Amino acid sequence: MYLNQIVIKSLLVLSNLVLLSFAQDSGDGFVFKCKQPGQVALTFDDGPSAENTPKLLKILEDNDIKSTFFVLTVNIEEGNNKNILKQTFDAGHEIALHSSTHANMNELPEAGVREEYTKNINAVKSVIGLTPNYARPPFGNCNAGCAKVMKELGLTVIQWNADSQDWQYAGAKNKQQLTVTNIVDIIAKSNPKKDSFITLQHDIQPFSVDLTPKIIESIKKAGYTFVTVSQCLKNKPPAYKEGAKTSVTSTILQPTSNTTQPLVATSSIAASSSPITTGYQSPPTSTSAKAKATPKTTGTANVNNNQNKTDNTATTSSSVTGTASSADKIVSSSIPGVFSLVFIISCFFF
Repeated sequence: MYLNQIVIKSLLVLSNLVLLSFAQDSGDGFVFKCKQPGQVALTFDDGPSAENTPKLLKILEDNDIKSTFFVLTVNIEEGNNKNILKQTFDAGHEIALHSSTHANMNELPEAGVREEYTKNINAVKSVIGLTPNYARPPFGNCNAGCAKVMKELGLTVIQWNADSQDWQYAGAKNKQQLTVTNIVDIIAKSNPKKDSFITLQHDIQPFSVDLTPKIIESIKKAGYTFVTVSQCLKNKPPAYKEGAKTSVTSTILQPTSNTTQPLVATSSIAASSSPITTGYQSPPTSTSAKAKATPKTTGTANVNNNQNKTDNTATTSSSVTGTASSADKIVSSSIPGVFSLVFIISCFFF
């Protein structure tokens, strides 16, 4: 298993011991459910995963379901994961943005948020040749500053209202079945004539992938139809800025605080071609996976930089399910000792 995925899963387990959960942020245009009742959009965060994503693709193919994957730059760039991302796209699934390093956007200045998603956009586009319109900030954290940057980049924030909470059970095999019941219990109490859902799972969690057939079966029995996020939104906006899967011109965004306009590269690329490297600006080589596992106090965020979510008066917090918590809602405690705890236990893993 690749280091970045081990880091993410290990931190999620640690967080379950010492952290609190908060509601997802809400803002103008944030999406929590489908526009049409009777629909369920399955979504998966934190990939691609060399170990688990191909297995999930087979499950979805067997059930004739297309879903939406919110991916991380740090995992796209691991090993053969660019090919796995391309395989996911070619299978008809939608690719969306999760961030570059799984940072807490509410802990970053606007320039930091812009850099996270500029790199994420470039990484995805270098592989599939298209620019995603959808983004899901880690933990559902997107305060007023984050929302401003999302709007500047033309990104629609996709939250969720049926949470598997699978992150909690990575180290607790006797509780992993709750991954199913946490989603099914919500949907079982609903009415497909009135309700719709966007689910949340993580394809870096092998047990969550293995339990997906049970989730699918239960949702089918409840009378719902499976859709992608673009179908969930009636294609407004579409999944990609370029529209359909056609040949497009490669663009590279400049991650600066004073511009969001792309510079057009010289090559034309087809979405159905091999992974693309022409015109792609990779993140600095000094930012290694091992470095991302070390807590920082600078403005550059990484997966370990997900600190305590503080109250933001500039934005309204909203939880669709009232009490739901998730891997995309865990936030770090402000207690200084937590950092020492994370460092010591991280040493155990590595």
